[in-house]
Amino acid sequence: LYPNVLVAPRSVVSASGSVQKKGDKKVGECAFQSRGKGEVYLHPSTIAYDQECLDSRYCCYHEIVKTSKIFARDTTTVSPFALLLFGGALQVYQTNGIC
Repeated sequence: LYPNVLVAPRSVVSASGSVQKKGDKKVGECAFQSRGKGEVYLHPSTIAYDQECLDSRYCCYHEIVKTSKIFARDTTTVSPFALLLFGGALQVYQTNGIC
């Protein structure tokens, strides 16, 4: 999986039982963060592009394409446990709650 991982903004991840407010952006309109590539957007052909929320903050992609913006194609969400198992070296910052 690693390093083809994107991190979604917290605003597009569904919390259990929460409903997204009307007027919030769709997933495809939000910028994801990529290590080394900066802001990346979902390609319009990606299934998750029109969704209102994602089930995980982490996404795995197959390829990056640069046209008017940097787009990720063939994107799917991945659980944090998959990243722990297959994601390479891990650094834990317990005081900040960040892996």
